[in-house]
Amino acid sequence: MRDLPRTVRERRRACRRTTYVVVGGGKTGTDAVGYLAEHKATADEVILVTGGAKFFWRRDAVIPSATSRSHNLLFRPMLAELVLDMILGYDGTNGVELMLEAERRGWACRVGDAPPTGFLFGILGDDEKRLV
Repeated sequence: MRDLPRTVRERRRACRRTTYVVVGGGKTGTDAVGYLAEHKATADEVILVTGGAKFFWRRDAVIPSATSRSHNLLFRPMLAELVLDMILGYDGTNGVELMLEAERRGWACRVGDAPPTGFLFGILGDDEKRLV
């Protein structure tokens, strides 16, 4: 990720159509795809290769923004509450089921179409998810 801005600038200066391949569907991979979507040349393509779908907390659902009105936040769960509920509900075997329930309730989302295999406690905004 550190060299990505330089690489994109060099490729654009060379006026060569480029296909960028990002390997990994975790937070760094989604950040790289987001950067490329905003800075690549129009004709360039971006491909994200993920091993398995990953769950993320939905930033827009679990972290209040600075523009949120306080009365709207009263009945929204906070991230710490969701994590505590998951800890208390975890029996050693039901991690995917807990995340599927969080996704059903709109608190989590996933990157990738395959059945989810992991959750690394990443946080992804709805705008970032749309880019991926």
